[in-house]
Amino acid sequence: MKPSLVLISIPLLIVVLGWAGGSAGQSEPEMIKQEAQEGMPSAELLYGLSLAARHGERSEGG
Repeated sequence: MKPSLVLISIPLLIVVLGWAGGSAGQSEPEMIKQEAQEGMPSAELLYGLSLAARHGERSEGG
């Protein structure tokens, strides 16, 4: 596994687990606003990065 993919997948996993655990009492927009106030990247941003990483791996021809 590439180091860049690990660096992306670990925070994504933390955000997904945190969202799943905290979604019982909060809606997703509230979670995103809270994360933005805390200075954490939103799930959408991390998802976009993971898509970009996957697209980059495909374009390398590996």
